[in-house]
Amino acid sequence: MSAERKAPNGKFHTTRSPNPALQKPKYLSMIVEAIITNRPDALTKRDKGLSVQAVKTIISSKYLISEDVVRKNMKTALVRALNKTILKKSSGIGLSGSLKLHKNFITALKTDDTTADTAAITRTITRYLKNLPVVDDKGEPKSGRSGNRENTPKIKSRDGKTVLGKKRAIEKPSNESRAKKAKK
Repeated sequence: MSAERKAPNGKFHTTRSPNPALQKPKYLSMIVEAIITNRPDALTKRDKGLSVQAVKTIISSKYLISEDVVRKNMKTALVRALNKTILKKSSGIGLSGSLKLHKNFITALKTDDTTADTAAITRTITRYLKNLPVVDDKGEPKSGRSGNRENTPKIKSRDGKTVLGKKRAIEKPSNESRAKKAKK
């Protein structure tokens, strides 16, 4: 991986870091770390959160990344964190406003005894995401790709064969209904 350093002329340039410890973590871990380290009550229910702009500034100054790069990459990380119940919006509209940690994620952090260490936060996030149930758009748990065949309704096709499928079968119109339509 590469790390970005600020050159004397004020521009950012990329250098290879021989030390893997100096390489930057994932943006999701950086966001959570910024909230935990800069909010003393981040792991309580009374926390009002940290603004998205403050998180961008903290990440860009700590990891020496330009704010434009942080803004572009942070958007996808924020959407994922909000969808996966890692972060929660405390104010604002869209991806602006204030963010705080979700109560389920706070309990995961407390059970893992996670400090503000980036590696520990990354491990907790990975463990938390693995234990989340997979849900659909309505919030209901998803079943496997094939589904449960016992609960799948059995319908008869036009040929008279029994087929697994949806409840509403395609019915062939009778000759009487065709005659009524023809008269109209």
